[in-house]
Amino acid sequence: MTHATVSLSKDAGNLRGIAAISAGMASLAVNDLLMKLAGATLPIGELMLVRGLFASLLIGVICYFSGALKHIGQMLEWQVSGRALANVAAGVCYLTAIINMPIANVTAMMQASPLMLTALAALVLGERVGWRRWVAIAVGFCGVLLIVRPASSGFSTYSLFALGAICFVSMRDLFTKVVKADTPSMIVTFATSLVSTAGGGLLCLYQGWVDLGAKELAFLIPAAFVSVAGYHFVIVGFRSGEVGVVAPFRFSLVLWATLGGYFIWGEFPDVMTVLGIGLIVCMGIYTFHRERLRRAGQEPLSADTKREI
Repeated sequence: MTHATVSLSKDAGNLRGIAAISAGMASLAVNDLLMKLAGATLPIGELMLVRGLFASLLIGVICYFSGALKHIGQMLEWQVSGRALANVAAGVCYLTAIINMPIANVTAMMQASPLMLTALAALVLGERVGWRRWVAIAVGFCGVLLIVRPASSGFSTYSLFALGAICFVSMRDLFTKVVKADTPSMIVTFATSLVSTAGGGLLCLYQGWVDLGAKELAFLIPAAFVSVAGYHFVIVGFRSGEVGVVAPFRFSLVLWATLGGYFIWGEFPDVMTVLGIGLIVCMGIYTFHRERLRRAGQEPLSADTKREI
């Protein structure tokens, strides 16, 4: 195979990866918008339970036909179960935040989770992080502070839930880094969905149950399908293209969330928030760039380090 052929094949893979990541982020943005709409009348636990039931059913069918169910016992491994529990906590925090805050603000803040993951990987797993990435992490979290503005009169306590979601998502992705290589991705996803559904059920015991109407189901059923589609597109994207090329397109989620918030609720970020978003996105892209350089000649990053809320 000639060098030109290899280059063309790589370019084609990167284009497929970019398209898949972009489609995945659009799907996940639609999921968030639908969950925010349903959250106007339903408690958090019920949102997680109902969406989780439909999502788990769909993922279970995929696992059955793909043969992944023969590995179902691996759901009990501490890495998989720990990841699932962290995802439940992240889900509760994230849904609480997007229902009570402008969705663009929360979505932008969540883009800081890769920065926190980098810091945790250095502190917990002992991964080498150079001074450039530490600076990027610090600047990125300055962007978070510009969005939250804890000292301002407009500070919302729900921002603390968004910060909690960042922490728990980073913990979840840290567990992902230590999941055994022979554990199928779909089994990890299935376990996460089942535990999230169960967590929603337990939360319902505390929050109570609100009768579902056609309007709520019209939000929650599509939310389950587009969330699963979003996760699938992310996997395809990372497996098709080079991580350093396709990963920055994850930040397109902020654009879709901003547009959705504007057209549905009339929400639009102010100047300070836009500046904060810009800092987070730029530092996130720079961190991916430094990670690509560090991993040059190594295996690509796991496709499982994706948002699953």
